[in-house]
Amino acid sequence: MQERARVLKINGDCVDVVPLDIEVCLGCSNSECRTHGSVFTARNRKKLNLSVGTHVRIGASPVTQALQAVLSIGAPIVIAVTVWWSITVCIPELADSWRVGFTLLGLISGAVACLVITGKWKAELPEVLEIL
Repeated sequence: MQERARVLKINGDCVDVVPLDIEVCLGCSNSECRTHGSVFTARNRKKLNLSVGTHVRIGASPVTQALQAVLSIGAPIVIAVTVWWSITVCIPELADSWRVGFTLLGLISGAVACLVITGKWKAELPEVLEIL
């Protein structure tokens, strides 16, 4: 994710920004948000010389995005496959409908566990990449 934004407030190495043109917003029905944007915080790790009103490019860390994908999609799938395989090996006479039920339970449990685990981590802020 890389977007253009305008700096609204500076607080140390964190800046409050409002997006200028978000592709996702083009089809949105929330005209207030689409017109005025939704304010969020970004980190100025590069110590760029920013001032209120400066137009910047912000981006999310590719490592953070990959980790989110692995945790939100990969972990529940691995858990579900492990549950299916374990049931097949340990209880081979169990009906397929029960296997599916336990596998879905494992999938849902894995998703909830990932949600709880990631909810306790401090969110990684997007980063100011450059001044436009």
